[in-house]
Amino acid sequence: MNDKKEASQRETGGHSATFWLLFAMIACLWLGGPSLLPAESKVLDDQVCTGAYSSGVTTDVDGGIAKITSVIQRNTRSWLCFHYRGALYNQKGDVNQAILDLNRAVELAPRKEARPLELRAVLYVQTQRWDKLLADCDAVLAKEHKSSECLVWRGMALHLLGRVSEAVTALDEALKPRNQLPDAWRAGAYVWRGLTLFQLNSYAETIDSFDKAMALGATDIPMYLYRGKAELKLGQVDKAKADAAMLLQHEPRLQVRFEGDRQLEIFDLDKRRVDTLHAIESAQAAEAKGDWPASFAAWNTAYSIVYDSPGPMASKILDGLLRSYPKLAVKPVLPEPARQYMVQAETYFQGKDFAKAAEAYGKLIGVAPWFPQAYFNRALLEGEQQQYKPAIGDIQTYLKLAPNAPDAREAQDQIYAWQAKAK
Repeated sequence: MNDKKEASQRETGGHSATFWLLFAMIACLWLGGPSLLPAESKVLDDQVCTGAYSSGVTTDVDGGIAKITSVIQRNTRSWLCFHYRGALYNQKGDVNQAILDLNRAVELAPRKEARPLELRAVLYVQTQRWDKLLADCDAVLAKEHKSSECLVWRGMALHLLGRVSEAVTALDEALKPRNQLPDAWRAGAYVWRGLTLFQLNSYAETIDSFDKAMALGATDIPMYLYRGKAELKLGQVDKAKADAAMLLQHEPRLQVRFEGDRQLEIFDLDKRRVDTLHAIESAQAAEAKGDWPASFAAWNTAYSIVYDSPGPMASKILDGLLRSYPKLAVKPVLPEPARQYMVQAETYFQGKDFAKAAEAYGKLIGVAPWFPQAYFNRALLEGEQQQYKPAIGDIQTYLKLAPNAPDAREAQDQIYAWQAKAK
């Protein structure tokens, strides 16, 4: 009797094996197939995000972002997906969204994982958020993660936060042999160490640090500037003149103001700042009156002496030049250094050395950024080398400087053609 009851339960109240099999089949059909275990699902999501990142970096940024977003919508706890989407947003130029994604990646990442912190540190360098950069680099190094970037950036951040004594200590630590910094990062550490030591009035050590950076291949403009200043402090005038010559070579725009007897004035940054601000005030006052020749002349003076290049002040000056030049009834004569680069560019072009011709036009633009033809000619060279985006930018600048040029229509049509090729 009991045996019959147990059999009945197996077939009715306990449900038969056939019932459960049918139920499982229906559930699978209803849910779209058998579901993965959580660990398997996480691995699959991470693989999808990794593939989307790879394709986004090489071909389609927006497509990569969209694919990763679809994964995040169903799995909000994949640190790797947030990390990769942040990297793609950064590539796209949306730094704020990139930081938001990396904030989430840092929250979700395993305790020993340093990659989201390192990438977020890169963005803090780009946005000049030195306090946050320092915090992230400290966190990376606390994870016992070997990071050449953070070893050097930590010293850089301390320098830029005004904590110069700590900066020297941090950079000395970064340069210890056990850290095995690559040459490029060692050079960077020596550059920042030299800049910091200059602030501490340690001029001989400043020069030594910059010498070591140069031996490793560094060519940073501030290095020549502050080494020259340190050499002047120590009475090493000939060496300072050699550094001034290097600065003029690297920044052709300065040649108009600081050639010859005025060469060493290039190191007087306080006077350069005062003179730049005075020239900007004069340019703005003349522009307000509609006196475009005076405005252009003042903007041009400011451009030839400003130290902040590239930077917001230099950008403001350049905008003023590009705004005032088209208003001039009588166009200015090219200064001699600019004419030298124009002749060299034309010579290289005739010899079919297009790379050197483009480089010479770049130097010409560095001296006289208001000269329209230099942009047009460089754009043609860039177009020939299939560098369509910079070519388009140069033609747009040409049209801004010469809106009524006889070939303005052809130039605009050329932009359309390059835009089609750039896609």
